[in-house]
Amino acid sequence: MKQHIKKLAAFSLLATVSVNLYAQEVSQNDLQLFGNAQLTKLHKKASLSQIEQMNSSLLKEAATSMKEDSYAVKERFKSYECYLNPQVLAKELKTSGYSQFENPTGIYFAAGDSALLWVGPLNGADV
Repeated sequence: MKQHIKKLAAFSLLATVSVNLYAQEVSQNDLQLFGNAQLTKLHKKASLSQIEQMNSSLLKEAATSMKEDSYAVKERFKSYECYLNPQVLAKELKTSGYSQFENPTGIYFAAGDSALLWVGPLNGADV
């Protein structure tokens, strides 16, 4: 169960870009410039000219910062685990008592907060 919570709670927060992003198609070409699935580092051979060709303006800005060594990965990519007592969390979120399906990470956002989340393979699940 703990392993599932850790996987569920892995967030990639790219706070360098302030955008209203609900869903954005990302091309495979854009993704191939990155050296890992979390998009936290570039392939060594990724060039600025290749980055300029990226379709996603969000990923282009992040990749440019990474190429220039000005991207603060440690501040923007973190894994979180549940840290609040379930009763405290339920009261704070105005939900019923803790269940494994109700906000298992203890992480939530206030209205108007922006966050960019990377989701792994969905294996056919409808999101």
